[in-house]
Amino acid sequence: MRRCVESVTVQTDGKGKLQSFEWRRKRYCVTRTLDSWRYVGKWWLGLRQTRRYYRVEAHHAQSPQVFELYQQDESWFLLAVQD
Repeated sequence: MRRCVESVTVQTDGKGKLQSFEWRRKRYCVTRTLDSWRYVGKWWLGLRQTRRYYRVEAHHAQSPQVFELYQQDESWFLLAVQD
């Protein structure tokens, strides 16, 4: 996986399921969610920084790729792309 922390625009259905995201002016359709997890931060130090992570399979115009995205508050970020 290649790290590339960048802001992205994400579309979800009414239940919060990822449907697509826009990265570098291209729209990627999410075909399936491979994994998801929650990170709360260093809670033992009183630092709560809740993030929700998703590993998804998505495609643009070519074969599917694997991406890792996360949501923090109302913002979404692309964390990594599978090479």
